[in-house]
Amino acid sequence: MKDDDNDEDNEEIEEIPEGLLQPDQGAIIFGDEGVFLLVPSEPSPELPDDEADEVFRKIVDIMTYVMYALDRDDWKGEFAKFAREQIERELQEEEEKEEKEKRKKRSHLRVVK
Repeated sequence: MKDDDNDEDNEEIEEIPEGLLQPDQGAIIFGDEGVFLLVPSEPSPELPDDEADEVFRKIVDIMTYVMYALDRDDWKGEFAKFAREQIERELQEEEEKEEKEKRKKRSHLRVVK
């Protein structure tokens, strides 16, 4: 993970196309150079003040948590395990759904002599 805050990195981040993110959005960019966070510099002027402050706080909190989690090897292992289990569950559900469809089609077929 890249931690230096030199001007060259900041220039790259500033070159993100206008309109890519709305004022109340954030992003995490993973690349060869490291991980970069794009967070709004202030609450969105497009939302009511109280809502804008809450959205801004949530974006910053989520980004902070993700960066914390990325620095923890135990969290990465736990997340990888969770992701594998989730994929296996989804595949199993899909197989069960396909099997159910096959049985449904078979039950409508009759042997005529």
